[in-house]
Amino acid sequence: PPLGDSDDLLIGEWAIAIGNPFGYLLADRNPSVTVGVISALGRDVRPESGAGQQQVWSNMIQTDAAINPGNSGGPLVNARGEVIGVNAFIFSGGGGGSIGLGFAIPIDRLKRVLGDIVEFGEIRRPWTGIHVTTPPVRNGVPPRGVRVVRVDPGSPAERAGFQPGDLIVATNGRPLRTSLEWEGRLLDLPSGEAVDVEVEREGRSFRLELIPADDPLRRASRISTPFGAELVVVTPTIASHLGLRSPTGLLVAELSLDSPLRRTPIGVGDALLALGDHRLDTADDVEVLIETLGSGRPFVLYFEHEGAVRRYCYRMLC
Repeated sequence: PPLGDSDDLLIGEWAIAIGNPFGYLLADRNPSVTVGVISALGRDVRPESGAGQQQVWSNMIQTDAAINPGNSGGPLVNARGEVIGVNAFIFSGGGGGSIGLGFAIPIDRLKRVLGDIVEFGEIRRPWTGIHVTTPPVRNGVPPRGVRVVRVDPGSPAERAGFQPGDLIVATNGRPLRTSLEWEGRLLDLPSGEAVDVEVEREGRSFRLELIPADDPLRRASRISTPFGAELVVVTPTIASHLGLRSPTGLLVAELSLDSPLRRTPIGVGDALLALGDHRLDTADDVEVLIETLGSGRPFVLYFEHEGAVRRYCYRMLC
């Protein structure tokens, strides 16, 4: 079937879910359909996945077309037969079946993701350099917009003129309510496509043009090591993007399954800061690190983990 446009959906229009629910019980591979309407748009939801689940699905389509086990991954289509979403999950109230709360991934997001995979072989995540929070509810009135708390140096947001304290109230004419909604809209934006952002600052309302770029970590060169670690030289932009306290260092971007670093407190996302009194700031310092770790001599390695500087001592007391 042809692909539709999830940005053009209207609440109340027909929605048809296609899949093969409980097909393993029916001994039948023929698909079935259920019919309902678009119940809501732009939903931010947490799937029922057990205790401690923190994952949030942003900007989802809600439908009352019955989505049952086996429907996930099937298309959600409109009355013209155009695919408008991909069936994802339901809220069942603990019963295991549909109670009229089904959710689908918007087709526009899928089109962007598939386009990235075909063209680049991976998903390119847009980067703006804006860090936002949802303002608190005051006097029972829901918040309006999202507040900018930090702008990464050298980022698209800094170039566009955003400042901490700005209130972002709309993007491309669509009002914003929460930080989750902001993140959800970023997921659907290709890098390099301009976004019209409505901003309020010190009583003034104006617009800024924001052009997302590729994630700075994706653009950064990785340095392979004999001990199974992929390292990236930390820059102020990368540090601000990741929330690192140190503006320099060597970021652990990846660890192989058999890397000896997995037997230490150091993990992916940590920044190696110094080897003894030798700072680790540049690609040349990787050679010092490789030589020391391979020598078997005692050493102290300082690293940043979750905002705190820690140390790992090898064959010596600290």
